[in-house]
Amino acid sequence: MKQYLVVGLLGLMVAPALAEELTGCASIYEADPVPANPGFALSAPRLEQRGPLLLAGLEEPISAETTDRQIDVLWTRFEQRNQWIVNAESDNRTGVCFNGGAGGFDYFAGQVLGGPAENLPEAFATIDLTANSYAVFTLTGQATDISAAHALIYQVKLTHAGLVAADAPDLLVFPPGFSPAQRNVKIELWVPVAQ
Repeated sequence: MKQYLVVGLLGLMVAPALAEELTGCASIYEADPVPANPGFALSAPRLEQRGPLLLAGLEEPISAETTDRQIDVLWTRFEQRNQWIVNAESDNRTGVCFNGGAGGFDYFAGQVLGGPAENLPEAFATIDLTANSYAVFTLTGQATDISAAHALIYQVKLTHAGLVAADAPDLLVFPPGFSPAQRNVKIELWVPVAQ
């Protein structure tokens, strides 16, 4: 179940929604242009089962016109508060792209928890994701390459690997100390696939 227990900033509380209601972002990536000569490297996929997952962090609707800027600001806000997450599974940061559509998508910037969500910073929310099968691609490049890499994956790489995308949230796993300004960094793109 996706739970928003947000009582800070604006005093808002959003009703919990079931994880089954979360859709993926394939429609966005299938419409993006595929780069002819990408300036990044993309590994062959490995298949992984992952979940269920409980994450703590910040969520925000992202506009298609201002994607990179909004996500950078969201991660900056997360990094200013994440030291209070006491039971994170690892130091990796995990982004979740879900409910994609023509105007944009929802994005969750956070960390996977290794236990219950306790004593979270003000304005933090949690999201529960069901177990899924994923094709995991490693992108070697920079944060601004993520959209082009996803377009290449959804429109070319999945088909070449004999895989079909599932309508579930995409995960992005960033290494500890990641900064959007870094170049030549390894980012894992976890694309949900049908079994």
